[in-house]
Amino acid sequence: MKFVTGNTCGGIIFREYSTYGLKTNYEFDICTDGSYILSTTSTGVSQLEPLLRGSSLSIQAGIGQANLIAAVVNGTHLDLYINGSRLTQRSVSDNTSSSGRISVVVSSLMNSNTTAEVAFNDVKVWTL
Repeated sequence: MKFVTGNTCGGIIFREYSTYGLKTNYEFDICTDGSYILSTTSTGVSQLEPLLRGSSLSIQAGIGQANLIAAVVNGTHLDLYINGSRLTQRSVSDNTSSSGRISVVVSSLMNSNTTAEVAFNDVKVWTL
């Protein structure tokens, strides 16, 4: 993924499952300011709940910078990678969602009125 605009976050949504208007999923984002966040939405909760957040020197921050992000998910264990570097030494453990769709996501760091653009290419999914 490549940041096209400033004050922008881009990432992946995975294990997204919807039923009767309720959804569960995970969202892993990195931002132009060098921050990252892993969040979850659980059934009956309408907003993202952070599981892990911080900043990483592995993020190529700023406009025009390209980054490779990955989530390796095995059962309840989630391992996150930025540009080939594992984000944490230990897996994040969570059982909010066990299966579902995968997509990409773009958002603004500032507010919903700011244009946010990220270019994605070479998106790959494979089974362990």
